[in-house]
Amino acid sequence: MKIIITEQQLSNIVNKKEWGRNDDGPKKFKKIKKKIYCLCDDGTYSIECCETYKQVPSTEKHVSDSLNVIKYALDQGLDLKRSASDSKYRTSWFDLIGGTQNQRNDILNIIPSEYRNYIPEIVSGVDKNFKFDVRLIDILSEIEKISGLELIITGGRDYFHKPRNPSSKHNTGKAVDFVPIDGMNAKNDKKIEEAVLQIILSGRYGMEIGLINERVYPSGHASGPHFHISLDTNVEYSNFGFIDMNGISSDTKVSSGLNLKWGNGGPYPTKILDRIHSIQVQKTKNIEKEKEKISLEKINAEKENNMKLEKIRLDNLFSTLKSDNSYTSYCENLIKIKNENPNDVSKIPTELLIKKGDINETLTFCEMLLEPLVKLDIMPAQNVLRPSVIGVEKIEKDIEEYNNLLNLSTVQLIRKKIEYKNDPTKSNLIFKINQILKERIKLK
Repeated sequence: MKIIITEQQLSNIVNKKEWGRNDDGPKKFKKIKKKIYCLCDDGTYSIECCETYKQVPSTEKHVSDSLNVIKYALDQGLDLKRSASDSKYRTSWFDLIGGTQNQRNDILNIIPSEYRNYIPEIVSGVDKNFKFDVRLIDILSEIEKISGLELIITGGRDYFHKPRNPSSKHNTGKAVDFVPIDGMNAKNDKKIEEAVLQIILSGRYGMEIGLINERVYPSGHASGPHFHISLDTNVEYSNFGFIDMNGISSDTKVSSGLNLKWGNGGPYPTKILDRIHSIQVQKTKNIEKEKEKISLEKINAEKENNMKLEKIRLDNLFSTLKSDNSYTSYCENLIKIKNENPNDVSKIPTELLIKKGDINETLTFCEMLLEPLVKLDIMPAQNVLRPSVIGVEKIEKDIEEYNNLLNLSTVQLIRKKIEYKNDPTKSNLIFKINQILKERIKLK
C-alpha cells in the first residue's frame, strides 16, 4: 500500500456497483461513475492534491497484496462476489487483520465499504504464502470489452477451493471462476468463448490459457454454472461448448468430441496452433511494414526539410539578382555567385536571367560588360574604348561577332584579321582572333 484517499472519495472514483431493482425485472447491477478532483498549486486538478489524501498504515505483505488485487480488479471495471454463498467458506477481514474496527477501516479504506466485511471471493483464501496472477484480471477485462458483457468474478484464490480441491490451480492463484451478470446461456456463452479464443489466437499469453464452460461441461467440483479460466505454462485441460476443434463457433452446443478441447499440459489442437502461427507471422510482417513506413516517412521528412532549407539558402543567395538593378550591379552579383558558389550557378531560375533565360549567354554578356575583350595596355590610347563608354548594344554585337569567329577556320581567321587591321573599332576582335589562333596552335 502506498497512498489512498478517503472512503467517500474512493466510493465516487471507483466504478462502484450498487444493487437496484427495475420495475419489470429482477435485481441487476448498475454502474455509478463519479470523480472528485482537487485543485493543485500548478492550477491542474488531481486526486493527489486533496487535503484528505493520506498514507495507509503499514500492513503485512499478504494483506496489502490481497487489497491490491481487489482494487486492481475494481479499477478494471470488474465485479466481485463479496462472499461465499455458504457461510462456512467465508473469510472475514477481522480474521485476517484483527485489531479494532477503526484500525481495520484505516487499512481497508483502499476498497469500497461493501467489500469490507468479508474478503471477496477472488482472494478469500489469502494467507502468508498468498499468490495471485493479476494477468487473469487483464484477460477478464479484455473479455468484457470483446464480448460486450459485464462479468463478475465468483472465485479465485478462495477459501472454498482450498479444502475441497487442494490440487486446483485456484490454490496457486492461477485460476478464477466468473459468470456474465446477465447469466449463462447459449448466446452469452458463445460470446465469451469467442472472446477467449480471440485472446488465445493473439499469442500474447503463449499457450497458457485454459477455459472450461462448466455449464455445458461441469467439473466434479462445480457448484453451479460458470466459466473456469486458468493461466499457467502447464496449460490446464479445457472444454469449450460452442467452438469446434477447428476454431469455428456455433450458435448451438457443439457435440462432445467435436468441440474445442485439450488435456492437461496441452498442447493446443493443431488447427489452433496453425492459426496462432499464421497470425503471428502476419503480425511480424505488419510490424516490419510499419517500421519501414516510419523509416520512409522519416527519410521523406528529412528530405523535405532539407529541400526547404536548400530553397531558403538559394533564395537568399539569388536575392541580389534583381531585375531592376543596373546591368553593372546585376552582373557584379552574378559573377560573385559564379566565383564563390560555382555549383549553384546552374540552379539560378530562368526568370532571374537577363539574356533569354539562358545562363551561358547571361554569363558571357556580364563577363564582357565587366571585363572588356580588349586589354587596355596593349593598344594605343586613342584606339581604346573604355568600359565606361561601352554601350550595351555594342557588347551584344561584339558577342555575336565573337561567336561567329569561333566557327571560322584558321585561314578564314587570318583573312578576317587582315580585313580588320585598318579599322580601329575592330581592335578588340583582332585581339580575340589572336587568342583563338594561339589556342589552336597549343592544341596542335
